Amino acid sequence: MSDSTAAPPAAEEQKSEIQDDYDDLDELEKNFQRVISDIVTDKYLEPFRVEYEKIYALFVQSIKNNTELVKRAKALNSEILANSTKVNSVLQLSQDDERTIAGLRFEFDKAWKMVELSQEKENKSRDVIDAMKLEVSNLSKLVETGGALAFTQETSLQTITDEVKNLTKEIKLQADQIVNLTGDYETSVKGKDEIIEQIEKLKNESEKLNQELEETRANAKVLDKEAESKSKEMLSCKDECKISQDEVENNSLKESEQKKKNQQLSQQLFDENKTIREVNEDKKDLQQRVHLAQKLLEDKKKQGSRINELINLTNEKIEAQDTKKEELMKRVNKLNNQQKDLEKDYGELKLERKEVEEALNETHSQINRLRDEIYKLSHEVIRGESQKAGASRTIALMQIHHTKAKNEVFEERKKRKGIEGQRDGIENDLMGIKAEAHKNRMTAEKVKNEIEHYSRLNSDTRSNLLVIEADKKINHEAILQCDAELRDKRERITKQESLAKTVLQQRDLVLNQLEAIQHDCEKVEDDNLVLTNEIKSMKEMIREKDVICVAAYLKKSQIETALVDMRFSMTKLQGNLKEAVQTQCTLENRLMRTRYLRDVALNDLAMLKRGNERLEHDYRLLELSVHKKAEEVSKLKEKCRVLISTINATSDTYQEMARKVGFLKDDLIFEVKKVESLRNKSLHSEMLKLEQLRLEKAKLQTQGKVRALEDELETPIHIHRWRFLEGTNPEAAQMIKMTHVLRGKLMVLMAKLQRFKELAKKETVKVNAAQKHLSQSSKQEHDEAMKFFEGVLRQKTKQLQMLQAQIVGQQECVDDSKLTTEQMRQQLRDTKLEYFNDKIQTERLRSKTQLQRKSDAYPVFAGKNESRFIGGGFAISTQRSMSSASEKPKPLISVGGPIKFPKVNNSISNKNQKVSLKGWNPARKPLNPLLPTVSQLAARSDQDNEE
Repeated sequence: MSDSTAAPPAAEEQKSEIQDDYDDLDELEKNFQRVISDIVTDKYLEPFRVEYEKIYALFVQSIKNNTELVKRAKALNSEILANSTKVNSVLQLSQDDERTIAGLRFEFDKAWKMVELSQEKENKSRDVIDAMKLEVSNLSKLVETGGALAFTQETSLQTITDEVKNLTKEIKLQADQIVNLTGDYETSVKGKDEIIEQIEKLKNESEKLNQELEETRANAKVLDKEAESKSKEMLSCKDECKISQDEVENNSLKESEQKKKNQQLSQQLFDENKTIREVNEDKKDLQQRVHLAQKLLEDKKKQGSRINELINLTNEKIEAQDTKKEELMKRVNKLNNQQKDLEKDYGELKLERKEVEEALNETHSQINRLRDEIYKLSHEVIRGESQKAGASRTIALMQIHHTKAKNEVFEERKKRKGIEGQRDGIENDLMGIKAEAHKNRMTAEKVKNEIEHYSRLNSDTRSNLLVIEADKKINHEAILQCDAELRDKRERITKQESLAKTVLQQRDLVLNQLEAIQHDCEKVEDDNLVLTNEIKSMKEMIREKDVICVAAYLKKSQIETALVDMRFSMTKLQGNLKEAVQTQCTLENRLMRTRYLRDVALNDLAMLKRGNERLEHDYRLLELSVHKKAEEVSKLKEKCRVLISTINATSDTYQEMARKVGFLKDDLIFEVKKVESLRNKSLHSEMLKLEQLRLEKAKLQTQGKVRALEDELETPIHIHRWRFLEGTNPEAAQMIKMTHVLRGKLMVLMAKLQRFKELAKKETVKVNAAQKHLSQSSKQEHDEAMKFFEGVLRQKTKQLQMLQAQIVGQQECVDDSKLTTEQMRQQLRDTKLEYFNDKIQTERLRSKTQLQRKSDAYPVFAGKNESRFIGGGFAISTQRSMSSASEKPKPLISVGGPIKFPKVNNSISNKNQKVSLKGWNPARKPLNPLLPTVSQLAARSDQDNEE
């Protein structure tokens, strides 16, 4: 505001100075005309008059050049102000970006703190799980000592293991949440890096603009210095001209005094000489007047020709100024068009920014809704688990299987990333990769769309950069033209200085001539004295020459008629002079018009200032939008608080589960005490020993199963075995898998539908915006845009042709690689078929040999349930032995084969020995089932879809 208030008084001062300069010029023109009118009648001052006119013409030209310099300096100042406004806008944008970055950093720190808290809770839960495992081991030791209530203890152990599994499930869910949070954090970090890169680009552009500003300011300072030096030189020239005019006036006064003296002497001569000498003198005077008139006519003709030349020069200069004016108006129009285009681009960028913000708000709202739904569902699940304990166990088992499957998928993805660069690894995971190829294709399509979007933005920015570079080149050319004009003006100034030196030399010559004239005047006075003496002698001759005087009188009358004709011609010349004066007036009117146009240009500058004020208003609106974003940040903080509350709620549920485990532990201790009391009461030691042996057998069997499970869980390829074998109906399992596949395809199709809907909405918005733009834009803008886009199209077509040529060149390599991959796949299929056929044969042979060994090794007891095992230690079914037709009643204690007494595990000899159980062969590797695996089923479904 201070700059705007300080500008008007400076403009008024400049206007007053310009008016004073014009008044001084008018006074100089008047003095010039007066001096020339005084000098015209004298012969001796003709060269001085000519030189004086030349000096005056050069002086007028120097004044015009100075005015043009002042105009150029003003134009440069206006450009400097425009560049400074641009730099300020860029700095403001960089400050806004820094603020947003600071806000994002604050949010990132908060998110990271939340992640750390979740990790701490995860570590605590892991510690609790380890403690529970230790308690389970302790309970297993207590079970070894106990005997009577083993079934109740097994049930309690199962409940504890189920609770432990539930806890592990919750831990995995928390780990997934942590992974999601880390992914969000990484995306936010990437966005921060992109924003930082944009800020660095803006800073570089601002530095470049500052450098250009400094250069323009330095040029402006140099121009100001040159203008000041030229103004000083002009003032010195004015002073010298005034001094020369004063000297000329003094000389004219002296000459007038001398003329008066000569006239007095001539009057004395006319009074005294009435003789033939007077007639002769009259004749001479008439002849001299005729010569003077002729010279005056010639001089006036020369002046007329000079005036015509000056008129032509002024017309040419006016035409040049008109052309310059038209060029300047064109530049102003171009600048206005550029400003309008920039305003339109700014509006479009605002709209795009609003759209992006709306999209972000929608995504945030959707994410928040989904999170709210997730939290609601989690609360409902917790309530359902509290109401239905039995159902929760089955659901927990299914969730455990689901999480294990997710972990398998995640591990397979990790392996796929490492296997893509190696052909040897393709042989193991080709069938699993096909199931995920569709998902990867979808993600690739998303990435391609994003790449196209960013490429469009990149092309727009490149086009804007090209336009800016073109403007920069135009400004550089204009600066070079200004420099050339400055050089011309400097050369003219040097010429003017040389002319001023010549004028001084001519002044010295005129002074010398005046001294010579004074010397001649003294000689004339001496001659006058001689003439007075001669006059006395001539009086006698006067009477004789009266007749001659009469004849001279007649000739005089003839000469007077000739003089009348000469006067008539003089009047005509005066009319021509008036016409020249009128043309001069028209030229002055044109100058006034140019001044008016200059004022109009100043008004345009005021309009530009108003436009700057509008931009400031837009900046305030942007600040309001930033305030709104701050409010959104506060809302996000509230959402974080909600998350913290949910985490606290889950911690409360975890504490409740821990309390339940504690109650179960108390129940176990109570039951152990009961068992001890029963032992004290019981006296059947042999029965107790048998029960101990049976419990040890069960324990060893469970340990073998657990070990087999651990081995197969460590190798995720064989997990499908016990899943299929655990289910009673494999067809139902296959149907479930098919439903899962169909569900995945449905989800993909739903995502495609939603994406198409979103694209349709975006395209409708773009069409509406384009219609508005077309309704507001003119034909010229449309044509310019078409030309620009045609140029972009040409560039893109060239790029496409280059890419097509590259693709044609690389197609042979692609075909070769396809052939090699197909050959490798065929080899893989053949090797797999051979491997599976060999396996089937080996399994059949092993099953036959095992049946023979079992029949020989172990005796068959009547009425006993025997469990059938497959490689890996899994019990599939129980078979009742059919050795005896009649079944005996079951005793309370199962009587087995030979009693195996328990061995001390701490002894040195038994450390390396292993107990061999019924149906357990730890040396044998786990067998693959004859049923198809999950990956094979997924591969078959993909092949069917492709066909």
